[in-house]
Amino acid sequence: MPPSSSTRLSLPHYFARLIPALLIAVLQGAALPGTATAGILPDAEAWERWRPASETRQIELDHSEWATLLDRYLQTETETGINLFDYKAVTASDRALLDRYIARLAGTAVDTLTRSQQQAFWINLYNALTVRLIPDNPGV
Repeated sequence: MPPSSSTRLSLPHYFARLIPALLIAVLQGAALPGTATAGILPDAEAWERWRPASETRQIELDHSEWATLLDRYLQTETETGINLFDYKAVTASDRALLDRYIARLAGTAVDTLTRSQQQAFWINLYNALTVRLIPDNPGV
C-alpha cells in the first residue's frame, strides 16, 4: 500500500533549481556574493586523479541494493508526475542496507571503471548519499 501523501517529502522547487546553479557557478569559478573562489576548485593535480578511466570493463558494479531501495520507496505515480522518495518510511534495516551499499561504492577504484560505469557510479553514489542525509536532516 503506498504511503500517505503526508509522509512523502520533496525538495521545494526553488531548492531544486538552486543546487544546479550553485554547482555550475562553483565549477566555473564564479564568485558568490561576499565569497572568494580561491581554494574551492581543485588544482590541476587533483583533477588528474579523477580523469583516468579504463578502456575495457574490468569489474562489474552491482547496484542491486540501490535498486531494492528504489523499488521500495520511490513513488513514481504521483499527481504531479514528479518522482518522490518516501524518506520517512525507510526502516532501520534498509538504512543499514544503504550504508553497506555506500561503503562498498566508497571502496571502488574509480579509475578501473569505464566512462559509462563512472557515470553510473557517481550518479548512484550522489543519490544514495542524498537519501542517507535527508532523514537525519529534515527540511533540507
